[in-house]
Amino acid sequence: MTFVWIWNRIFTILYLNWLGFGLYWNTKTTLMTSGYWSQGQAICAGAALSGVLLPIVGSPFEFIKCRLQVERRTLSHQLSTATGMARGIIQSQGALALYRGFTPTLYRCVVGNISFFTTYEMLR
Repeated sequence: MTFVWIWNRIFTILYLNWLGFGLYWNTKTTLMTSGYWSQGQAICAGAALSGVLLPIVGSPFEFIKCRLQVERRTLSHQLSTATGMARGIIQSQGALALYRGFTPTLYRCVVGNISFFTTYEMLR
């Protein structure tokens, strides 16, 4: 069972990083070629936009993962999988419940991405 979670986590990280880098790169390139944005402004805007996308896509996965880790021993068998947990949360609390903790994650991702991509561009 642990082996499956490892591959699931690796896939999620790779997918989210692919989305984040792609959005950053396309936004930065588009803004810089428009002529109205400096390189620094385009880097910060692209990084911030990428930082907004990541929690929108990734928060439900993180919430379910954390919930499973906390409640794994007390759950019935049908709720002990990620899909079963997601189905149970949506049925009992609604789909927006998957986005609990979104605001702190959003702040972390935006600030972290701006720091990361600015440093990345300066060292490149």
